[in-house]
Amino acid sequence: MGRAHIEQRVIRAKSGAGQSVNALSFHSLRHSFTSILANCGVAEEVRMLLTGHTTRAIHQRYSHHDLGALRDAVAVLPRITAK
Repeated sequence: MGRAHIEQRVIRAKSGAGQSVNALSFHSLRHSFTSILANCGVAEEVRMLLTGHTTRAIHQRYSHHDLGALRDAVAVLPRITAK
């Protein structure tokens, strides 16, 4: 995170044996990376190779589809009219 010049903002300070929780982490970047690729139409197989996920179940937990991308997907359907 430091090499990427991403500032850390602590949202929960370390207490006792627990760890501090930052607003951004490498883990959150991994979620964003996977989701951006998904929303740009990159195939799931390629995304899994890039992230190192070995199962679809784990990979799907990281992929968050943008509402706009979902709307665009539905928009390509032909219009159905009643006869």
